[in-house]
Amino acid sequence: MSRSALATLFACLLSSSALYAAEPVLSWDAYGPIRFGSRLAELREKVDFAVTRVGGAAGCKFVQLARFPRAIFMVRDGVVMRADVDKGVPNTYGVTVGADIATLRKRYPAMRVEPHRDDENGHYLIFDSPDRTKAIVLQETGGRVSGIRAGLQPSVEYVDRCL
Repeated sequence: MSRSALATLFACLLSSSALYAAEPVLSWDAYGPIRFGSRLAELREKVDFAVTRVGGAAGCKFVQLARFPRAIFMVRDGVVMRADVDKGVPNTYGVTVGADIATLRKRYPAMRVEPHRDDENGHYLIFDSPDRTKAIVLQETGGRVSGIRAGLQPSVEYVDRCL
């Protein structure tokens, strides 16, 4: 392989890894490098970020990080508990906001389905981790996914965020 071909291949690999780094994947355990259960102060030492928005009560806050603008993180007593993500953020199940619930029920028959607290026709579709300490939660309204979050139990299932 010529030097120019190697250089082109290397440039492509760098750009694809940069793209991946710019678009973290949501899983039971983490949103990209932000692991659920980590102390926010410790993460600052490992991952360069700035807090751009903070809301919530003392002891339980929702923060947005400049490096990860498509997620809002629940931080309880300094520990990252969960992430609520915007439409289009990839996750380990490949589910997107707007996905049809009937299709998901066929594809993932083992997911747990709970009634929506504020919408008599809505549901929460829950993918529990094997040890049931973490989950990915899909919110359903009108037969479609309307929101996605993941994190530690029981925080990930809180409807009104910091309860």
